[in-house]
Amino acid sequence: PKPHIVFSDELSLNMGNLTIHVVHTGGHAVGTSFIYIPEEKVVFCGDNVVSTRFPYLGQGVYRTWAAALVRIIHLDVDYVIPGHERVCDKAPAHKLLKFMGDLEENAQKLFYEVHEEHKIPQSNSDLAKFFPGIEGWPNPAEQAMADAVRRMYEQFSAQSASF
Repeated sequence: PKPHIVFSDELSLNMGNLTIHVVHTGGHAVGTSFIYIPEEKVVFCGDNVVSTRFPYLGQGVYRTWAAALVRIIHLDVDYVIPGHERVCDKAPAHKLLKFMGDLEENAQKLFYEVHEEHKIPQSNSDLAKFFPGIEGWPNPAEQAMADAVRRMYEQFSAQSASF
């Protein structure tokens, strides 16, 4: 079926006593949005926020994901509702944002190892050593760590090429 309502960046709906803000952010996936209801101090984040496990990082666009996390952190909310886990506060968003920064920093180190020292990773283990992890959360399998580093490396490399 065709949608009845479409939007590009943001959409606000007045529903009597509630205002529903739908905000397209990208991040976890290109089409990711969050729904913010200020009167209830709640944000529905989809997969941009997880509270106890690593998100799937294979389709993530890290710069837009980090920007989405910053927007979520700055909302006046008491409740953050992730796509797959329990209701939480903003602490997981803060942890994910720090992780994104650490992962980008590690991808930069990998980039310079490859391009300046000509050290080419030969295995998932070689890539996984650049995975920073999140304090208090168990690391995913080595393949998932390598995929996350690879994804960030590709995005950092594309950004570096544009300078």
